[in-house]
Amino acid sequence: VSPYDLSKARTLFARAIEAPGGLRIQTIHSLCASILRQFPLEGGVSPQFREMDEVSQTAVIEEVLDDLSETESAIMAGVSVFYAEESLVSLGRAVAAKADGFATPKTEAEVFEAFDLTPGFSFGDVLDLALEDGDLPFLRSLCATLRTTDMVSDHKLSKQLALLPETPSISVLLKLEDLFLTGKDAKNPFSAKIGKVPTKGAQELPGMASSMPRLDDLILRIEAARPKRVGLMAAQKTWAMHRFASVFLPAYSDAKLVQGVLDFDDLIRRTRDVLTGSALTWVLFRLDGQIDHILVDEAQDTSPSQWQIIQALTKSLMDDADRSRTLFVVGDKKQSIYSFQGADAEGFDQMAEDFGTQLNGQLRSRGLLHSFRSSPAILQLVDAVSEDLGGLGDSVRHHAFYDAKPGRVDLLPLVPTPTDVEEPAWHDPVDRPVDSAPSVKLGRSVAGVIQKLLQTETIQGKNGDPRAISPGDIMVLVQRRSAIFDQIIQACKSLGLPIAGSDRLKIGAELAVRDLLALLSFLDLPEDDLSLAAALRSPLFGISEEQLYDLAAHRPEKTAL
Repeated sequence: VSPYDLSKARTLFARAIEAPGGLRIQTIHSLCASILRQFPLEGGVSPQFREMDEVSQTAVIEEVLDDLSETESAIMAGVSVFYAEESLVSLGRAVAAKADGFATPKTEAEVFEAFDLTPGFSFGDVLDLALEDGDLPFLRSLCATLRTTDMVSDHKLSKQLALLPETPSISVLLKLEDLFLTGKDAKNPFSAKIGKVPTKGAQELPGMASSMPRLDDLILRIEAARPKRVGLMAAQKTWAMHRFASVFLPAYSDAKLVQGVLDFDDLIRRTRDVLTGSALTWVLFRLDGQIDHILVDEAQDTSPSQWQIIQALTKSLMDDADRSRTLFVVGDKKQSIYSFQGADAEGFDQMAEDFGTQLNGQLRSRGLLHSFRSSPAILQLVDAVSEDLGGLGDSVRHHAFYDAKPGRVDLLPLVPTPTDVEEPAWHDPVDRPVDSAPSVKLGRSVAGVIQKLLQTETIQGKNGDPRAISPGDIMVLVQRRSAIFDQIIQACKSLGLPIAGSDRLKIGAELAVRDLLALLSFLDLPEDDLSLAAALRSPLFGISEEQLYDLAAHRPEKTAL
Protein backbone atom coordinates (compact mmCIF):
# COMPACT_ATOMS: atom_id res chain seq x y z
CA VAL A 1 0.00 0.00 0.00
CA SER A 2 1.42 3.36 -1.05
CA PRO A 3 1.63 6.42 1.26
CA TYR A 4 -0.93 8.09 -1.01
CA ASP A 5 -3.40 5.26 -0.49
CA LEU A 6 -2.92 5.41 3.28
CA SER A 7 -3.41 9.17 3.32
CA LYS A 8 -6.58 8.84 1.24
CA ALA A 9 -7.91 6.04 3.47
CA ARG A 10 -7.53 8.23 6.55
CA THR A 11 -9.88 10.81 5.02
CA LEU A 12 -12.67 8.37 4.13
CA PHE A 13 -14.46 8.50 7.48
CA ALA A 14 -14.58 12.30 7.51
CA ARG A 15 -15.80 12.37 3.90
CA ALA A 16 -18.54 9.89 4.74
CA ILE A 17 -19.70 11.90 7.74
CA GLU A 18 -19.72 15.15 5.75
CA ALA A 19 -21.42 13.73 2.64
CA PRO A 20 -24.23 16.05 1.39
CA GLY A 21 -27.52 14.79 2.77
CA GLY A 22 -25.73 12.09 4.73
CA LEU A 23 -25.30 8.47 3.79
CA ARG A 24 -28.38 6.37 3.16
CA ILE A 25 -27.91 3.09 4.98
CA GLN A 26 -30.86 0.77 4.51
CA THR A 27 -31.80 -2.81 5.10
CA ILE A 28 -32.77 -4.77 2.00
CA HIS A 29 -36.44 -4.49 2.98
CA SER A 30 -36.22 -0.73 3.51
CA LEU A 31 -34.59 -0.35 0.10
CA CYS A 32 -37.33 -2.43 -1.53
CA ALA A 33 -40.05 -0.33 0.14
CA SER A 34 -38.51 2.90 -1.15
CA ILE A 35 -38.25 1.51 -4.70
CA LEU A 36 -41.85 0.30 -4.69
CA ARG A 37 -43.06 3.70 -3.50
CA GLN A 38 -41.29 5.30 -6.45
CA PHE A 39 -42.70 2.77 -8.91
CA PRO A 40 -46.09 1.63 -7.53
CA LEU A 41 -47.59 1.09 -10.99
CA GLU A 42 -44.73 -1.14 -12.12
CA GLY A 43 -44.83 -3.02 -8.82
CA GLY A 44 -48.61 -3.42 -8.82
CA VAL A 45 -48.99 -1.89 -5.35
CA SER A 46 -50.83 1.02 -3.82
CA PRO A 47 -48.65 4.14 -3.43
CA GLN A 48 -49.86 4.34 0.18
CA PHE A 49 -49.04 0.73 1.10
CA ARG A 50 -47.85 -0.05 4.61
CA GLU A 51 -45.30 -2.64 5.67
CA MET A 52 -46.64 -5.36 7.96
CA ASP A 53 -44.81 -6.32 11.11
CA GLU A 54 -45.09 -9.78 12.61
CA VAL A 55 -48.06 -8.87 14.83
CA SER A 56 -50.16 -7.42 12.01
CA GLN A 57 -49.18 -10.29 9.68
CA THR A 58 -50.34 -12.78 12.30
CA ALA A 59 -53.67 -10.96 12.59
CA VAL A 60 -54.23 -11.04 8.81
CA ILE A 61 -53.28 -14.73 8.57
CA GLU A 62 -55.61 -15.63 11.44
CA GLU A 63 -58.49 -13.83 9.73
CA VAL A 64 -57.80 -15.62 6.45
CA LEU A 65 -57.59 -19.01 8.16
CA ASP A 66 -60.86 -18.39 9.98
CA ASP A 67 -62.62 -17.66 6.70
CA LEU A 68 -61.06 -20.71 4.99
CA SER A 69 -62.15 -22.99 7.82
CA GLU A 70 -65.73 -22.24 6.78
CA THR A 71 -65.39 -22.09 2.98
CA GLU A 72 -62.69 -24.76 2.47
CA SER A 73 -63.22 -27.02 5.47
CA ALA A 74 -62.13 -30.22 3.68
CA ILE A 75 -58.78 -28.76 2.61
CA MET A 76 -58.14 -27.25 6.02
CA ALA A 77 -58.95 -30.54 7.74
CA GLY A 78 -56.66 -32.37 5.32
CA VAL A 79 -53.60 -30.26 6.12
CA SER A 80 -54.37 -30.23 9.85
CA VAL A 81 -53.89 -34.01 9.94
CA PHE A 82 -50.20 -33.53 9.15
CA TYR A 83 -49.59 -30.40 11.24
CA ALA A 84 -49.22 -30.92 14.96
CA GLU A 85 -49.26 -27.28 16.10
CA GLU A 86 -52.34 -25.82 17.78
CA SER A 87 -52.62 -23.10 15.13
CA LEU A 88 -51.95 -23.03 11.39
CA VAL A 89 -50.59 -19.46 11.58
CA SER A 90 -46.94 -20.50 11.49
CA LEU A 91 -47.69 -22.81 8.55
CA GLY A 92 -49.44 -19.99 6.72
CA ARG A 93 -46.46 -17.70 7.31
CA ALA A 94 -44.06 -20.35 6.01
CA VAL A 95 -46.17 -20.98 2.89
CA ALA A 96 -46.37 -17.23 2.22
CA ALA A 97 -42.57 -17.02 2.42
CA LYS A 98 -42.30 -19.77 -0.22
CA ALA A 99 -45.04 -18.43 -2.49
CA ASP A 100 -42.79 -18.71 -5.57
CA GLY A 101 -42.60 -22.46 -5.03
CA PHE A 102 -46.39 -22.73 -5.22
CA ALA A 103 -46.75 -20.41 -8.23
CA THR A 104 -47.31 -23.35 -10.61
CA PRO A 105 -50.29 -25.45 -9.45
CA LYS A 106 -49.66 -29.19 -9.09
CA THR A 107 -52.08 -32.02 -9.65
CA GLU A 108 -52.24 -35.00 -7.34
CA ALA A 109 -50.83 -37.21 -10.09
CA GLU A 110 -47.82 -34.90 -10.53
CA VAL A 111 -47.14 -34.95 -6.80
CA PHE A 112 -47.29 -38.75 -6.60
CA GLU A 113 -45.07 -39.14 -9.68
CA ALA A 114 -42.47 -36.87 -8.01
CA PHE A 115 -42.17 -39.54 -5.31
CA ASP A 116 -42.00 -42.37 -7.85
CA LEU A 117 -45.54 -43.49 -7.03
CA THR A 118 -48.41 -44.22 -9.36
CA PRO A 119 -51.55 -42.10 -8.85
CA GLY A 120 -53.97 -43.86 -6.53
CA PHE A 121 -51.27 -45.76 -4.64
CA SER A 122 -52.54 -46.28 -1.09
CA PHE A 123 -51.53 -47.61 2.30
CA GLY A 124 -53.40 -50.81 1.44
CA ASP A 125 -50.90 -51.34 -1.38
CA VAL A 126 -48.03 -50.80 1.07
CA LEU A 127 -49.46 -53.41 3.44
CA ASP A 128 -49.82 -55.84 0.55
CA LEU A 129 -46.09 -55.43 -0.20
CA ALA A 130 -45.01 -55.94 3.41
CA LEU A 131 -47.44 -58.46 4.92
CA GLU A 132 -49.04 -61.67 3.74
CA ASP A 133 -52.00 -63.53 5.17
CA GLY A 134 -51.09 -65.21 8.43
CA ASP A 135 -47.97 -63.10 9.13
CA LEU A 136 -49.33 -61.48 12.30
CA PRO A 137 -50.54 -64.80 13.85
CA PHE A 138 -47.15 -66.27 12.90
CA LEU A 139 -45.31 -63.52 14.79
CA ARG A 140 -47.50 -63.96 17.86
CA SER A 141 -46.81 -67.71 17.79
CA LEU A 142 -43.10 -67.01 18.40
CA CYS A 143 -43.76 -65.41 21.79
CA ALA A 144 -43.76 -68.64 23.82
CA THR A 145 -40.36 -69.72 22.49
CA LEU A 146 -38.82 -66.26 22.97
CA ARG A 147 -39.85 -66.26 26.63
CA THR A 148 -37.79 -69.39 27.29
CA THR A 149 -34.44 -67.69 26.62
CA ASP A 150 -32.26 -65.88 29.17
CA MET A 151 -31.88 -62.72 27.07
CA VAL A 152 -33.74 -59.54 28.06
CA SER A 153 -34.00 -58.45 24.41
CA ASP A 154 -35.84 -61.67 23.52
CA HIS A 155 -38.29 -61.12 26.36
CA LYS A 156 -38.93 -57.54 25.20
CA LEU A 157 -39.48 -58.77 21.64
CA SER A 158 -41.93 -61.37 22.94
CA LYS A 159 -43.96 -58.72 24.78
CA GLN A 160 -44.09 -56.49 21.69
CA LEU A 161 -45.18 -59.33 19.39
CA ALA A 162 -47.87 -60.43 21.84
CA LEU A 163 -49.48 -56.98 21.56
CA LEU A 164 -49.87 -57.20 17.75
CA PRO A 165 -53.54 -56.99 16.69
CA GLU A 166 -55.36 -59.34 14.37
CA THR A 167 -55.79 -56.80 11.55
CA PRO A 168 -52.81 -55.28 9.65
CA SER A 169 -52.53 -51.48 9.63
CA ILE A 170 -49.92 -48.80 9.03
CA SER A 171 -49.38 -48.40 12.78
CA VAL A 172 -48.66 -52.14 12.96
CA LEU A 173 -46.21 -51.83 10.06
CA LEU A 174 -44.44 -48.94 11.80
CA LYS A 175 -44.08 -51.09 14.90
CA LEU A 176 -42.63 -53.96 12.86
CA GLU A 177 -40.16 -51.59 11.20
CA ASP A 178 -39.04 -50.48 14.65
CA LEU A 179 -38.55 -54.10 15.74
CA PHE A 180 -36.92 -55.59 12.65
CA LEU A 181 -35.06 -52.72 10.92
CA THR A 182 -31.99 -50.79 12.06
CA GLY A 183 -32.35 -47.21 13.26
CA LYS A 184 -31.54 -43.96 11.47
CA ASP A 185 -28.13 -43.69 13.18
CA ALA A 186 -26.98 -47.19 12.18
CA LYS A 187 -24.16 -47.78 9.69
CA ASN A 188 -26.80 -49.01 7.21
CA PRO A 189 -29.94 -47.12 8.27
CA PHE A 190 -33.28 -48.94 8.07
CA SER A 191 -31.78 -52.20 6.88
CA ALA A 192 -33.13 -55.63 7.78
CA LYS A 193 -31.79 -57.15 11.03
CA ILE A 194 -31.27 -60.53 9.40
CA GLY A 195 -29.45 -62.82 11.80
CA LYS A 196 -29.67 -60.30 14.66
CA VAL A 197 -33.33 -60.59 15.72
CA PRO A 198 -33.97 -62.61 17.75
CA THR A 199 -30.65 -63.39 19.48
CA LYS A 200 -28.48 -66.25 18.24
CA GLY A 201 -29.40 -68.33 21.26
CA ALA A 202 -33.08 -68.00 20.46
CA GLN A 203 -32.54 -68.79 16.78
CA GLU A 204 -30.98 -72.15 17.68
CA LEU A 205 -33.91 -73.29 19.82
CA PRO A 206 -35.90 -76.20 18.29
CA GLY A 207 -39.11 -74.21 18.18
CA MET A 208 -37.45 -71.22 16.47
CA ALA A 209 -34.98 -72.73 14.01
CA SER A 210 -37.71 -73.99 11.67
CA SER A 211 -39.42 -70.58 11.76
CA MET A 212 -36.35 -68.48 10.90
CA PRO A 213 -36.63 -68.73 7.08
CA ARG A 214 -40.18 -67.39 7.16
CA LEU A 215 -39.22 -64.69 9.69
CA ASP A 216 -36.25 -63.56 7.56
CA ASP A 217 -38.48 -63.42 4.47
CA LEU A 218 -40.98 -61.26 6.40
CA ILE A 219 -38.24 -58.92 7.60
CA LEU A 220 -36.94 -58.51 4.03
CA ARG A 221 -40.45 -57.67 2.81
CA ILE A 222 -40.79 -55.04 5.56
CA GLU A 223 -37.44 -53.57 4.48
CA ALA A 224 -38.49 -53.48 0.81
CA ALA A 225 -41.86 -51.87 1.59
CA ARG A 226 -40.46 -49.08 3.76
CA PRO A 227 -39.38 -46.73 0.89
CA LYS A 228 -42.88 -46.96 -0.58
CA ARG A 229 -44.44 -46.28 2.83
CA VAL A 230 -42.20 -43.25 3.41
CA GLY A 231 -42.79 -42.00 -0.13
CA LEU A 232 -46.56 -42.33 0.21
CA MET A 233 -46.62 -40.43 3.50
CA ALA A 234 -44.47 -37.68 1.98
CA ALA A 235 -46.66 -37.53 -1.13
CA GLN A 236 -49.83 -37.21 0.95
CA LYS A 237 -48.30 -34.43 3.04
CA THR A 238 -47.06 -32.64 -0.08
CA TRP A 239 -50.42 -32.88 -1.79
CA ALA A 240 -52.18 -31.58 1.33
CA MET A 241 -49.70 -28.69 1.42
CA HIS A 242 -50.29 -27.82 -2.25
CA ARG A 243 -54.06 -27.90 -1.75
CA PHE A 244 -53.71 -25.64 1.29
CA ALA A 245 -51.44 -23.22 -0.60
CA SER A 246 -53.85 -23.10 -3.57
CA VAL A 247 -56.59 -21.59 -1.40
CA PHE A 248 -54.52 -19.80 1.26
CA LEU A 249 -52.20 -17.76 -0.96
CA PRO A 250 -54.95 -16.10 -3.08
CA ALA A 251 -57.02 -15.36 0.05
CA TYR A 252 -53.98 -13.98 1.86
CA SER A 253 -53.07 -11.83 -1.14
CA ASP A 254 -56.61 -10.46 -1.36
CA ALA A 255 -56.65 -9.67 2.37
CA LYS A 256 -53.39 -7.72 2.06
CA LEU A 257 -54.70 -5.88 -0.98
CA VAL A 258 -57.85 -4.81 0.86
CA GLN A 259 -55.84 -3.46 3.78
CA GLY A 260 -53.12 -1.93 1.59
CA VAL A 261 -50.27 -3.79 3.29
CA LEU A 262 -47.25 -5.82 2.18
CA ASP A 263 -45.24 -8.32 4.18
CA PHE A 264 -41.45 -8.58 3.99
CA ASP A 265 -41.57 -11.36 1.39
CA ASP A 266 -43.83 -9.20 -0.82
CA LEU A 267 -41.28 -6.40 -0.68
CA ILE A 268 -38.53 -8.68 -1.96
CA ARG A 269 -40.60 -10.42 -4.63
CA ARG A 270 -42.29 -7.32 -6.05
CA THR A 271 -39.08 -5.32 -6.13
CA ARG A 272 -37.35 -8.20 -7.88
CA ASP A 273 -40.15 -8.29 -10.46
CA VAL A 274 -39.91 -4.52 -10.99
CA LEU A 275 -36.15 -4.65 -11.51
CA THR A 276 -36.23 -7.68 -13.80
CA GLY A 277 -39.42 -6.92 -15.75
CA SER A 278 -40.18 -5.12 -19.00
CA ALA A 279 -39.96 -1.70 -17.32
CA LEU A 280 -36.36 -2.28 -16.21
CA THR A 281 -34.84 0.35 -18.51
CA TRP A 282 -37.25 3.05 -17.31
CA VAL A 283 -36.77 2.11 -13.66
CA LEU A 284 -32.97 2.10 -13.88
CA PHE A 285 -33.07 5.46 -15.67
CA ARG A 286 -35.00 6.93 -12.75
CA LEU A 287 -32.73 5.31 -10.17
CA ASP A 288 -29.51 6.10 -12.02
CA GLY A 289 -28.86 9.41 -10.29
CA GLN A 290 -29.67 8.09 -6.84
CA ILE A 291 -27.10 5.31 -6.51
CA ASP A 292 -23.35 5.83 -6.67
CA HIS A 293 -22.11 3.06 -4.42
CA ILE A 294 -23.56 -0.26 -3.32
CA LEU A 295 -22.32 -2.11 -0.23
CA VAL A 296 -23.76 -5.51 0.55
CA ASP A 297 -23.00 -6.58 4.11
CA GLU A 298 -23.40 -10.14 5.45
CA ALA A 299 -23.59 -11.26 1.85
CA GLN A 300 -23.41 -14.94 2.81
CA ASP A 301 -26.97 -14.60 4.14
CA THR A 302 -28.36 -13.09 0.95
CA SER A 303 -31.11 -15.10 -0.75
CA PRO A 304 -31.32 -15.72 -4.51
CA SER A 305 -34.22 -13.23 -4.82
CA GLN A 306 -32.20 -10.57 -3.02
CA TRP A 307 -29.21 -11.23 -5.28
CA GLN A 308 -31.46 -10.63 -8.29
CA ILE A 309 -32.32 -7.20 -6.88
CA ILE A 310 -28.64 -6.39 -6.33
CA GLN A 311 -27.76 -7.59 -9.83
CA ALA A 312 -30.38 -5.33 -11.38
CA LEU A 313 -29.24 -2.31 -9.34
CA THR A 314 -25.62 -2.85 -10.35
CA LYS A 315 -26.48 -2.99 -14.06
CA SER A 316 -25.96 0.75 -14.47
CA LEU A 317 -22.69 0.49 -12.56
CA MET A 318 -21.46 -2.10 -15.02
CA ASP A 319 -22.48 -0.06 -18.07
CA ASP A 320 -21.19 3.35 -16.92
CA ALA A 321 -17.40 3.42 -17.09
CA ASP A 322 -17.07 7.22 -16.85
CA ARG A 323 -18.34 7.64 -13.30
CA SER A 324 -16.57 6.58 -10.14
CA ARG A 325 -19.09 4.00 -8.96
CA THR A 326 -18.36 1.04 -6.76
CA LEU A 327 -19.74 -2.28 -5.64
CA PHE A 328 -18.44 -3.58 -2.30
CA VAL A 329 -19.53 -6.99 -1.01
CA VAL A 330 -18.59 -8.30 2.43
CA GLY A 331 -19.24 -11.83 3.59
CA ASP A 332 -17.89 -15.03 5.09
CA LYS A 333 -19.54 -18.32 4.20
CA LYS A 334 -18.53 -19.88 7.49
CA GLN A 335 -20.74 -17.33 9.27
CA SER A 336 -23.84 -18.09 7.19
CA ILE A 337 -27.14 -18.47 9.02
CA TYR A 338 -28.44 -21.29 6.84
CA SER A 339 -31.99 -20.90 5.53
CA PHE A 340 -32.27 -17.42 7.12
CA GLN A 341 -34.75 -15.65 4.81
CA GLY A 342 -33.72 -18.11 2.08
CA ALA A 343 -29.98 -17.57 2.55
CA ASP A 344 -27.82 -19.58 0.16
CA ALA A 345 -24.13 -19.76 1.10
CA GLU A 346 -23.17 -21.41 -2.19
CA GLY A 347 -24.71 -18.47 -4.06
CA PHE A 348 -21.99 -16.27 -2.57
CA ASP A 349 -19.29 -17.84 -4.79
CA GLN A 350 -21.60 -17.94 -7.81
CA MET A 351 -22.35 -14.23 -7.53
CA ALA A 352 -18.64 -13.42 -7.16
CA GLU A 353 -18.03 -15.31 -10.41
CA ASP A 354 -20.93 -13.56 -12.18
CA PHE A 355 -19.85 -10.09 -11.07
CA GLY A 356 -16.28 -10.86 -12.11
CA THR A 357 -17.50 -11.77 -15.61
CA GLN A 358 -19.70 -8.68 -15.92
CA LEU A 359 -16.87 -6.39 -14.78
CA ASN A 360 -14.46 -7.90 -17.31
CA GLY A 361 -12.01 -8.99 -14.66
CA GLN A 362 -12.06 -5.71 -12.74
CA LEU A 363 -13.60 -7.27 -9.64
CA ARG A 364 -10.93 -7.49 -6.94
CA SER A 365 -11.22 -10.05 -4.18
CA ARG A 366 -9.53 -9.46 -0.84
CA GLY A 367 -9.52 -11.87 2.06
CA LEU A 368 -9.27 -10.74 5.66
CA LEU A 369 -7.47 -13.83 6.86
CA HIS A 370 -6.59 -12.77 10.39
CA SER A 371 -8.95 -12.89 13.34
CA PHE A 372 -8.22 -10.37 16.05
CA ARG A 373 -10.51 -11.82 18.71
CA SER A 374 -10.11 -15.60 18.60
CA SER A 375 -7.42 -18.12 19.42
CA PRO A 376 -5.84 -20.70 17.09
CA ALA A 377 -7.68 -23.54 18.84
CA ILE A 378 -11.10 -22.08 18.03
CA LEU A 379 -10.22 -21.27 14.42
CA GLN A 380 -8.76 -24.72 13.81
CA LEU A 381 -11.94 -26.34 15.10
CA VAL A 382 -14.11 -24.22 12.78
CA ASP A 383 -11.88 -25.15 9.82
CA ALA A 384 -12.03 -28.84 10.72
CA VAL A 385 -15.83 -28.78 10.90
CA SER A 386 -16.18 -26.77 7.69
CA GLU A 387 -14.09 -29.16 5.60
CA ASP A 388 -16.86 -31.75 5.26
CA LEU A 389 -19.74 -29.30 4.80
CA GLY A 390 -21.10 -28.78 1.29
CA GLY A 391 -20.15 -25.40 -0.15
CA LEU A 392 -17.71 -24.62 2.67
CA GLY A 393 -14.84 -26.98 1.94
CA ASP A 394 -13.10 -24.40 -0.25
CA SER A 395 -13.53 -21.56 2.24
CA VAL A 396 -10.48 -19.57 3.25
CA ARG A 397 -8.68 -20.58 6.40
CA HIS A 398 -8.42 -17.89 9.05
CA HIS A 399 -5.43 -17.32 11.28
CA ALA A 400 -5.26 -15.87 14.75
CA PHE A 401 -3.54 -12.48 14.79
CA TYR A 402 -2.44 -13.27 18.33
CA ASP A 403 -1.10 -16.71 17.48
CA ALA A 404 0.11 -17.34 21.04
CA LYS A 405 -3.29 -16.67 22.55
CA PRO A 406 -4.36 -19.72 24.58
CA GLY A 407 -7.53 -21.55 23.69
CA ARG A 408 -9.26 -24.83 24.33
CA VAL A 409 -12.19 -26.83 22.97
CA ASP A 410 -13.84 -29.70 24.87
CA LEU A 411 -16.55 -31.72 23.14
CA LEU A 412 -18.94 -33.43 25.52
CA PRO A 413 -20.48 -36.73 24.38
CA LEU A 414 -23.95 -36.57 22.87
CA VAL A 415 -26.70 -37.29 25.38
CA PRO A 416 -29.33 -39.41 23.59
CA THR A 417 -33.00 -39.50 24.50
CA PRO A 418 -33.50 -42.52 26.78
CA THR A 419 -35.58 -45.37 25.37
CA ASP A 420 -36.95 -46.35 28.79
CA VAL A 421 -38.18 -43.27 30.63
CA GLU A 422 -38.44 -43.72 34.36
CA GLU A 423 -41.72 -42.73 35.96
CA PRO A 424 -41.42 -39.78 38.37
CA ALA A 425 -42.69 -40.10 41.93
CA TRP A 426 -46.38 -39.26 42.28
CA HIS A 427 -45.62 -36.41 44.69
CA ASP A 428 -43.09 -34.69 42.36
CA PRO A 429 -44.16 -31.53 40.49
CA VAL A 430 -45.48 -32.39 37.04
CA ASP A 431 -42.92 -30.11 35.34
CA ARG A 432 -39.91 -31.59 37.13
CA PRO A 433 -37.68 -33.53 34.69
CA VAL A 434 -36.66 -37.05 35.64
CA ASP A 435 -33.01 -37.83 36.40
CA SER A 436 -32.57 -39.63 33.07
CA ALA A 437 -33.75 -36.64 31.01
CA PRO A 438 -31.07 -35.44 28.52
CA SER A 439 -31.18 -31.87 29.88
CA VAL A 440 -30.47 -33.15 33.42
CA LYS A 441 -27.58 -35.34 32.28
CA LEU A 442 -26.04 -32.60 30.15
CA GLY A 443 -26.44 -30.04 32.93
CA ARG A 444 -24.53 -32.33 35.29
CA SER A 445 -21.80 -32.88 32.69
CA VAL A 446 -21.32 -29.16 32.19
CA ALA A 447 -21.20 -28.58 35.94
CA GLY A 448 -18.63 -31.38 36.25
CA VAL A 449 -16.41 -29.78 33.60
CA ILE A 450 -16.62 -26.42 35.41
CA GLN A 451 -15.72 -28.04 38.73
CA LYS A 452 -12.68 -29.73 37.15
CA LEU A 453 -11.53 -26.45 35.57
CA LEU A 454 -11.70 -24.67 38.90
CA GLN A 455 -9.78 -27.43 40.70
CA THR A 456 -7.01 -28.27 38.23
CA GLU A 457 -6.68 -25.80 35.35
CA THR A 458 -4.93 -22.45 34.96
CA ILE A 459 -5.44 -19.39 32.77
CA GLN A 460 -3.09 -16.69 31.49
CA GLY A 461 -3.06 -13.67 33.78
CA LYS A 462 -2.69 -10.00 32.86
CA ASN A 463 1.08 -10.12 33.09
CA GLY A 464 1.25 -13.32 31.07
CA ASP A 465 1.89 -15.61 34.01
CA PRO A 466 -0.45 -18.56 34.62
CA ARG A 467 -2.90 -18.37 37.49
CA ALA A 468 -5.68 -20.57 38.82
CA ILE A 469 -9.07 -20.23 37.13
CA SER A 470 -11.64 -18.44 39.27
CA PRO A 471 -15.45 -18.63 38.96
CA GLY A 472 -15.52 -15.10 37.50
CA ASP A 473 -13.49 -16.30 34.50
CA ILE A 474 -16.26 -18.64 33.31
CA MET A 475 -19.33 -17.64 31.33
CA VAL A 476 -21.90 -20.17 30.18
CA LEU A 477 -23.70 -19.30 26.94
CA VAL A 478 -26.76 -21.22 25.75
CA GLN A 479 -28.51 -21.06 22.40
CA ARG A 480 -31.85 -20.42 24.06
CA ARG A 481 -33.24 -20.51 27.59
CA SER A 482 -34.70 -23.97 27.35
CA ALA A 483 -34.59 -26.73 29.97
CA ILE A 484 -30.80 -26.98 29.85
CA PHE A 485 -30.49 -23.39 31.12
CA ASP A 486 -32.11 -24.17 34.48
CA GLN A 487 -30.45 -27.58 34.74
CA ILE A 488 -26.92 -26.14 34.46
CA ILE A 489 -27.68 -23.65 37.24
CA GLN A 490 -29.19 -26.38 39.43
CA ALA A 491 -26.28 -28.76 38.82
CA CYS A 492 -23.70 -26.06 39.64
CA LYS A 493 -25.49 -25.23 42.88
CA SER A 494 -25.66 -28.93 43.79
CA LEU A 495 -21.84 -29.09 43.49
CA GLY A 496 -21.42 -25.96 45.59
CA LEU A 497 -20.06 -23.89 42.68
CA PRO A 498 -20.48 -20.10 43.14
CA ILE A 499 -22.76 -19.40 40.18
CA ALA A 500 -24.53 -16.06 39.71
CA GLY A 501 -27.71 -17.77 38.53
CA SER A 502 -30.30 -16.44 36.16
CA ASP A 503 -31.47 -12.83 35.88
CA ARG A 504 -32.54 -11.45 39.23
CA LEU A 505 -35.30 -9.46 37.56
CA LYS A 506 -37.06 -10.41 34.34
CA ILE A 507 -38.13 -6.93 33.32
CA GLY A 508 -40.52 -8.13 30.65
CA ALA A 509 -42.43 -10.22 33.19
CA GLU A 510 -43.23 -7.30 35.51
CA LEU A 511 -46.91 -6.29 35.30
CA ALA A 512 -46.16 -2.55 35.18
CA VAL A 513 -43.75 -3.05 32.29
CA ARG A 514 -46.21 -5.31 30.47
CA ASP A 515 -48.92 -2.62 30.83
CA LEU A 516 -46.61 -0.01 29.31
CA LEU A 517 -45.58 -2.38 26.51
CA ALA A 518 -49.24 -3.06 25.73
CA LEU A 519 -49.89 0.69 25.43
CA LEU A 520 -46.84 1.17 23.21
CA SER A 521 -47.86 -1.78 21.03
CA PHE A 522 -51.30 -0.21 20.50
CA LEU A 523 -49.80 3.21 19.69
CA ASP A 524 -47.51 1.54 17.16
CA LEU A 525 -50.31 -0.57 15.64
CA PRO A 526 -53.86 0.72 16.30
CA GLU A 527 -55.33 -2.54 14.97
CA ASP A 528 -53.79 -4.49 17.88
CA ASP A 529 -57.01 -5.00 19.84
CA LEU A 530 -55.51 -7.32 22.44
CA SER A 531 -52.81 -4.82 23.46
CA LEU A 532 -55.39 -2.02 23.67
CA ALA A 533 -57.69 -4.14 25.83
CA ALA A 534 -54.80 -5.00 28.15
CA ALA A 535 -53.85 -1.32 28.48
CA LEU A 536 -57.45 -0.25 29.16
CA ARG A 537 -57.79 -2.83 31.96
CA SER A 538 -54.48 -1.76 33.54
CA PRO A 539 -54.15 0.90 36.26
CA LEU A 540 -53.10 3.31 33.49
CA PHE A 541 -56.79 3.69 32.49
CA GLY A 542 -58.68 1.65 35.11
CA ILE A 543 -61.56 0.51 32.87
CA SER A 544 -63.60 -2.28 34.42
CA GLU A 545 -64.24 -5.66 32.82
CA GLU A 546 -67.88 -4.69 32.23
CA GLN A 547 -66.95 -1.41 30.56
CA LEU A 548 -64.47 -3.19 28.29
CA TYR A 549 -67.14 -5.74 27.35
CA ASP A 550 -69.58 -2.97 26.43
CA LEU A 551 -66.93 -1.35 24.21
CA ALA A 552 -65.94 -4.56 22.46
CA ALA A 553 -69.25 -6.39 22.14
CA HIS A 554 -71.28 -3.55 20.61
CA ARG A 555 -68.82 -2.36 17.96
CA PRO A 556 -69.52 -3.02 14.26
CA GLU A 557 -68.23 -6.29 12.84
CA LYS A 558 -64.56 -6.35 11.79
CA THR A 559 -63.97 -2.96 13.39
CA ALA A 560 -60.86 -2.38 15.49
CA LEU A 561 -61.44 -1.74 19.18
